Amino acid sequence: MDKTIDVITVIGQGITFIGVLFMIYNSFKNPQIKSEKTDALLTQRFDLFQKDFNNLKDNHIHTIDVKLEENGKNITSLVVEVAKLSTIIEERIPHK
Repeated sequence: MDKTIDVITVIGQGITFIGVLFMIYNSFKNPQIKSEKTDALLTQRFDLFQKDFNNLKDNHIHTIDVKLEENGKNITSLVVEVAKLSTIIEERIPHK
């Protein structure tokens, strides 16, 4: 065996070493990039969900307020009608 250092062998080992370093770098970098993309998508979806939820909540509260106002008006008109009926009944029933 010849113990002389061959230029082709040194270049080949250098390229192999750089390739191994690049593979190690990619094995750490690619999962991090993928997780950052996933986090960004989840954040975007959560913000959209929160916006839709707040919109639904506001619409529901407004609907309840309108219905309560309508019920209040109906109760007021019922009180007036009951008062009228009470007056009519008191006038028609003879007092003892």
